[in-house]
Amino acid sequence: MFFKKKLKCSELANFLIKEITKEICDNWGVIENMLVDASNKSNETQIDNIYENHSVFMILAVLYLELNVAENLCGEDVYLSLRKHIVNSLAKSLGREEVDNIFTLHQMQFNDAAELGDNPLYGLSSSVYDALRLPFIASDDEEGYPSPMVLLAITTLLTSYVGTTKSVRSDYKLICD
Repeated sequence: MFFKKKLKCSELANFLIKEITKEICDNWGVIENMLVDASNKSNETQIDNIYENHSVFMILAVLYLELNVAENLCGEDVYLSLRKHIVNSLAKSLGREEVDNIFTLHQMQFNDAAELGDNPLYGLSSSVYDALRLPFIASDDEEGYPSPMVLLAITTLLTSYVGTTKSVRSDYKLICD
């Protein structure tokens, strides 16, 4: 009989934050180029550059997706424990209220898109689009709308960094702490 090693949610939270932050920061030039290229292809918006200090918004969005994976694969107890540890860890540098607000916004956009029958990832991508302060395409209403090409690029980027929780789960039994 095969017994899985145990891994505390606090350890997984620290690992996720470290690995996702490293991957996104190490690849920020590629991420920026992909978004600028998508903007240029749309011919509707122009993005000159995206500042590296905005990488935190991508990091938080990927962490949010990892939390969703944890909830779907492991249940609400693991999700709540993992979220608590991620928020506590990030609160040290970003502030608890800021982290909670961003995760709440991501959840609202994710759920709103799902309720409308859209892909929830597009809702999350819209949230990141707003956070990055990317330009909107002009329309008859005051707000305009996000560039579909840039939204697609953000969605592609977000999903390319997700999967750690699923792979860890295959080797470890997650323990709430």
